Order: sequence, then C-alpha cells, then structure tokens
Amino acid sequence: MTPLSLDLLDQLISFPTISDRPLTEMAALLAQRAEDYGFRTRLFETSPGKVNVISHRGPIDVNGLAFCGHMDVVPTEGQEWHSDPFKATRKGDLIIGRGVCDMKGFIAAALSVAGEVKFKEDESLTLIWTHDEEIGCLGAEALKGQLKAANISLPRSILIGEPTDMNICRMHGGHMTIDVEIRGESAHSSKPWLGQNAILCASALISETRAIQKIIATKPCPHHEMSGAHGLINVAEIKGGQAVNIVPESCHFRLGVRPMPGEDPDWIFGEIKDRFAQIAKRQHCDIKVSRPQNAPPMITADNCALNQALQQVLPSAKKIGVPFATDGGRLAEMGTEPIICGPGSIDVAHKPNESIAIQSLLKCEETLRMLIDNWRL
Repeated sequence: MTPLSLDLLDQLISFPTISDRPLTEMAALLAQRAEDYGFRTRLFETSPGKVNVISHRGPIDVNGLAFCGHMDVVPTEGQEWHSDPFKATRKGDLIIGRGVCDMKGFIAAALSVAGEVKFKEDESLTLIWTHDEEIGCLGAEALKGQLKAANISLPRSILIGEPTDMNICRMHGGHMTIDVEIRGESAHSSKPWLGQNAILCASALISETRAIQKIIATKPCPHHEMSGAHGLINVAEIKGGQAVNIVPESCHFRLGVRPMPGEDPDWIFGEIKDRFAQIAKRQHCDIKVSRPQNAPPMITADNCALNQALQQVLPSAKKIGVPFATDGGRLAEMGTEPIICGPGSIDVAHKPNESIAIQSLLKCEETLRMLIDNWRL
C-alpha cells in the first residue's frame, strides 16, 4: 500500500522552514489545501514570516477533536547528509528529509486524512499548525492571545503528532532557557587584583549548577510513564573576554533546563537566581539572570477522552512519557487536554538523514481514520 500523504509530504519537505526563516509558503499551502477540503482557515501572524494556521470545519465544539503539529524544523548546517535534506528521498521503505518525522510526516498524514473523510454538517474537526516549536514553542505561546482576540475556541481534545512510534504519551518534560549576564571590571592582566574577572565568576556560577542538579536529581518524576526521570540542567553556551592580556569585564552563558511533569519550573528558576546572586556578591561582580523562554511540562489526565479513544484504536501501543517538550504544555494552559502520538522515532529527529518508514505513515493514517470514525459515534 502507498500512504495517501506521500505527495503532500514531498511538498512539505521542500520548504526549508528552519526556525530562523519564514514559513509563510508552507503555511499558505496548508491553508489552501484545507480550504479545498471544505475547511475554514485563519492565518495568525505573530511576526513577519511567522504564522499559526487554524483550519476548522463543522460547528466549533469544545468536545470536538483537533490535530496539531509544528511547521518549523531544526537546521541542517554542519550535518553530514547523504542527500538533499529538503528533497524527499526514497531508500527502501524509508523516506529521508529534514522534518520528515519531526513533524511533517504527521502533518501530511493528518491533512490528507482530513480531506478524505466525508463529514456531515454537524461533525467537526480542527487542524492546528504552529510556528517555532523548535526554539521554545513560540507559536503556541502566541496562539493563546491570537485566538482570544479572534474569539475562537479550541476543542478540548488535541492530538499532537510528535514522533512516538505511535505510542501514547500523556506527559512530557518542559524546557526553559536561562540567560546569565556577568559584569566585572577590566584591568591589565599583569595586575589582576585591580579588576574583577567576569569569567572566573562565571566559572563559580557554573560549578554551582552541579549542586543544584544534585538537588533536582533527588526528586525524580513519580509517574511510572517517566521511568524515574528527573529534571536536567545543561550548560549550553558561553562567551566572554576581549584579549589575553585583559582581565575580562564581561561574560555571558546560557543554561537549558528541563523540568519534569509535576515539577515547578519557577522553583528551579528561583533557586538558580538566588544562589547565583549570593555567589556573584562574594565575587564582587554584578549579574543579571533572565528567562527568555519557558515551555512548561505537560501532564494530561489518564481518563481524558482522547487518551481513552487512542487506547481503543491502538490497543497494543505503549503508555509512555517523554523527556522532550512539545506545544502540549502551552496548549494545556488554554484548558485543553493534549495527548502526544505520532509516526516516526524521536531517535532520528534532528539528526542528519532524518527518516520515516512508509509503514509508519500508513499506520498513522489508519489510526487517524479510526479515531475520527470513533469520535463521531
């Protein structure tokens, strides 16, 4: 069998929707295709080149069903691809291309199935395509205000098709970015006591993250789906200094923090901020600690309608939790009950030669058909 979505997937992969580029062409294609299928579509511009797409058919119903995916992909620069990452390439049962599993494969499958289904006038379905999920779920964050201004509601049940090998996920970790700016005092390196070394201060602060990590590690996520995973702190970027003979007056570093479901990101941020302030004071440096991005963890009730419906159509699927973040955390803040389930494996996402199996797409399409049919009963 051939997936219904292959032709559309080829087109979607051809759009280089890396997060630092516009994605309006892809958004326009998805909007037009949905309108051709009888959906009413709205594009919500967050900033130039960045839009969220909402397509809806039937009555707006809080008890309805929605499919959700992000249009952006991660960069390919510096990766060793064996083919053009923005041209779908076949290799046996695999389709290779950037974003093919994360998550254009699901978008193509969901939209293609939505166009195939014959809806009655009183039956509804919503399609949600967001921007900039890969750099902090920024599209989903903007969507809350955009929908409120347009007086549009979302269905409570939202299926987010991130790659889970079609296993069912009701919880995942979050991700927040913490920026630390350090200001010391420059001096000639022959007389370092006349200055305050911002890089040495940064070193002390970074060492403190180990102590904070140990505290976090004593509080593993209690939900069995997460297999005892705990929050993580990654020292991700650092920059400082001007020349080898100058005591550096400034340094900047960035942390990536992954809180687990049920864990309070504000507590972690506050702990880092307070401990850093005490150390910087002892080092006689000024610091500024900020949080430019915060995608919250997600945990959806086990007995929610979508989770129960997916278990009926996927009886052999595993119930899992995942450490990575999705738009689900932001969508849950809008009163929805997101569940993560989609084709492909996260193990190949973001890597060179990202791929998805044709059989995985077929399984996804069949699952979506069954889910829509059961939802209408």
